[in-house]
Amino acid sequence: MKNKSIQIFLVCVVVCFLFFNIRLQLIHQQNRNQLRRVNHKIEQLENIELKFILFKETTSLRYKYEQYNIGDTYIYLGSDNNTFTSFRSIADQPKLVIGLNQNMCRPCIEGVFAAIKEIFPDFEKNSNIICIADINSSL
Repeated sequence: MKNKSIQIFLVCVVVCFLFFNIRLQLIHQQNRNQLRRVNHKIEQLENIELKFILFKETTSLRYKYEQYNIGDTYIYLGSDNNTFTSFRSIADQPKLVIGLNQNMCRPCIEGVFAAIKEIFPDFEKNSNIICIADINSSL
């Protein structure tokens, strides 16, 4: 009888250790998954930070050339024409040049045009206003 009770006790101890080990494995797996999620979030934040830095550099370079005298640069007039034209051939007097880029959202572009229309109500017909966009024509 005593031998039987010792066996039962040992089986109970082994089962308890088994459950304890299973629980430790589950906790370890949860911690590992949580660590993976945190690492993924960190990578996303690093990508966002890198994009922010690149957009900041691009914007600062664009502002650097605001009010820049372009002189007699050759320009491309759009997708309907494959030839370059001298800027002076279309600019016999000073022009307002508006620069747009492909990263601008539609509300931003409309805001730029609305601000210009406040100062120049004849914006659409005014030949002294030139809009320049670096949008890819192949899209």
